Amino acid sequence: MDRIKETAALIVDFNRYKKGQLEDFKFIKSVCSYFDIIKNDNLKESDFKFLRYIANNSGIPHFYNTLERFNQKPEIESFDLNTFSSIFYESILHTDSKSMLHRYQKQILDKFEKDRLNRFFLSASTSFGKTHIVLKLLKNELFKCCINFPHNSFTF
Repeated sequence: MDRIKETAALIVDFNRYKKGQLEDFKFIKSVCSYFDIIKNDNLKESDFKFLRYIANNSGIPHFYNTLERFNQKPEIESFDLNTFSSIFYESILHTDSKSMLHRYQKQILDKFEKDRLNRFFLSASTSFGKTHIVLKLLKNELFKCCINFPHNSFTF
């Protein structure tokens, strides 16, 4: 692995994504692959800043948080505007002190209106977090349950 080439390729993908030339799912795949490649490297504070920034721009800050599973200690001591904005962005994705959504889960949750009959069909890949969304809806009571439907089905 040539880390410089991999980083350059990610930056190219990031710029293409920002210009609308690369779909979000392809950028997410690129970011995920990059994290997989560098997870065991000896990372410095500047690396952590870059990784946090790129994870947040992908809409999935969880990538950054997984570094701790690989004996990385992602500590940032000096904050710049990009680092601050990344941390601020993460804060709006927290649903409580232990749980955080990613951008795409939040987009779905934001569509629900309390005390309204919300009908949605959600189809997403494994590990997207569909169950997590439903549990957040139940916990926050953002649904109107209709038990009198045929076959005792529920509508969210």
